[in-house]
Amino acid sequence: MQRFSRRLIAAVAMILVAGISVPADDGALPSARKIIDDYIEAVGGRKLIKKQQSAEATGTFSIPAAGLSGALKIYTHAPNMNLLQIEIPGLGQIQEGFNGSVAWSLDPTQGPMLKQGKAAEQAAFGADVYAALHEDHRYKSMETVEQVEFAGRGCYKVHLLTAGGDEVFEYYDVETKFMIGTEMTAATPMGAVKVISVMADYKVFDGLSTPTKLTQKMAGMEQVISITEVIPNAVDKAVFELPTAIKALIEPAPAAAE
Repeated sequence: MQRFSRRLIAAVAMILVAGISVPADDGALPSARKIIDDYIEAVGGRKLIKKQQSAEATGTFSIPAAGLSGALKIYTHAPNMNLLQIEIPGLGQIQEGFNGSVAWSLDPTQGPMLKQGKAAEQAAFGADVYAALHEDHRYKSMETVEQVEFAGRGCYKVHLLTAGGDEVFEYYDVETKFMIGTEMTAATPMGAVKVISVMADYKVFDGLSTPTKLTQKMAGMEQVISITEVIPNAVDKAVFELPTAIKALIEPAPAAAE
């Protein structure tokens, strides 16, 4: 789910609890690479992460303030495909995906849409199934900023600059080593929007520790994703075939008969 958090990521937002700077115990902060490597080991290790070629997550999605909730499915497949499906009673199905080359969304209110420019770039970046590994080629720089309190926990705040030039802040629990939050600016149909996320309730699925609750906030809206089950290595790539309505936006219409 660490990878799910990022891909939804690309599309959603999160909760930030005010940060309070406190000095590290020995006055020296560990490097960003050391913090990230400790996180990788804490969730199960590099080998186990790479072993998971695909995953199907089941859960619920809700916007408490609006009284909306529904069933949720998230599919991922290496190297960089994902699909989010949400069924909202009385509204219909909301979908968002990346098939390795095309980033798209489809919902009852806005219809089919292709993501373009920065939004498409961020979708592609977030779709990396092995994003948790933070491979060096994906970033221009990584730096530990400070030790702060985030979501009620003592955390290391890490600043990352992606290869595409996006700034991302990640928060890692000093004690558990888990990532418990991120902060970034996402490209959306509403323009650039600050997105903040809190990850909680880590549980083990097939050996990997995964956050099962993602609280997201952006533009004053809060939404919650809860995961109840993760099934590894059972997703067929056919799941990521583009919907007909999305294909129609890409493929030229047939020529009219004379």
